[in-house]
Amino acid sequence: MMIKSLYREKTPFAVMQYFVKFKASKSETRKAYELIYIDLDNPNEDNLRLSYKVLSRPEVSFLMQNLETIPAVIDNEDGKIYEFNNFKEHKEKLIPAKLKVF
Repeated sequence: MMIKSLYREKTPFAVMQYFVKFKASKSETRKAYELIYIDLDNPNEDNLRLSYKVLSRPEVSFLMQNLETIPAVIDNEDGKIYEFNNFKEHKEKLIPAKLKVF
C-alpha cells in the first residue's frame, strides 16, 4: 500500500475526502478518498509535481486507524483534508508558487 510506505518513511502527504454523488439520484452519495503526494521519482526540481491516487478500502482503513498522526486539518460540508508530517508546508517549500494547486 502506497499510503503505508509513505507513512513508514515519514514522507509528507495529504488525503482528500470528498463526496461522490450518483447522477440519477442526488440523495445517494458516498465518500471517496484520494492520496495527494509530491512525485519525487524525478529529482529535478523543475519537474516536481503533485500526484494523486484514489485510495483502496484497505488504505482508507489504514488512514482511519492512524487519525492521531494523520489529523483532519480541514473539515467542512465539502469533505475533509487529512495531513501527515506537515504536508502543506513541505509542498510549499518544494513546489514553485506558479504550480501551487493545494
